[in-house]
Amino acid sequence: MDSTERRTIGPFKLLSLLLTYPTQEICRSVDRFRELAHAVDRRRTREGLLTFLQWLDVTPPNDVGQHYVHVFDLERRRTLYLTYYRYGDTRKRGMAIITFKETYRRAGFIPREEELPDYLPMVLEFADLSPKGVSLLKAHRVELELLHDSLRAIDTPYAALLDATCGLLPELSRPERLQARRLRDAGPPIEEVGLEPFAPPEYLVSPSDAPRIPLGSKP
Repeated sequence: MDSTERRTIGPFKLLSLLLTYPTQEICRSVDRFRELAHAVDRRRTREGLLTFLQWLDVTPPNDVGQHYVHVFDLERRRTLYLTYYRYGDTRKRGMAIITFKETYRRAGFIPREEELPDYLPMVLEFADLSPKGVSLLKAHRVELELLHDSLRAIDTPYAALLDATCGLLPELSRPERLQARRLRDAGPPIEEVGLEPFAPPEYLVSPSDAPRIPLGSKP
């Protein structure tokens, strides 16, 4: 790996890769990822990445995949879709998702169609490419803290990746801590009967004037 490659993969991008489903390619790339992690300036982020990579290095790929499904796909309080923590499956969540999409569009990007735009690995990839992505993460700092708490509660190695992510962002303010406590105690809102769970149908169709540039590229 040369110096040019090292510069092109920052900590947000690395976290994005490690928070997606662990493919064989990801599991085979531990040495490369470890070198990238050692180059991270933020100590909390660097240590979180290295802690996770140590587990990834010694765990059989099939076990990693099964653990990933157990952690993120079987319990909604550990979902990687950020707007769920605040809005559950309600109409307000659909509007919040549109805000993500519009932020991508204004920066010259469109989200991948196979995932909703509040999917954390996608937001992290966007943060690697644009300051607007970092702003999205800051705006959802409470949601990240709730996910972090849920992962720590089951003692999963993935908690180290959320710790690394939070290490790239400001600490929670006092109002944010109070909000996180309220959301943690109450849980996501109950689904509103008769409403679509995510966004209105028109959201799922890219507007004709949207720049068709895949996320991960710059115009």
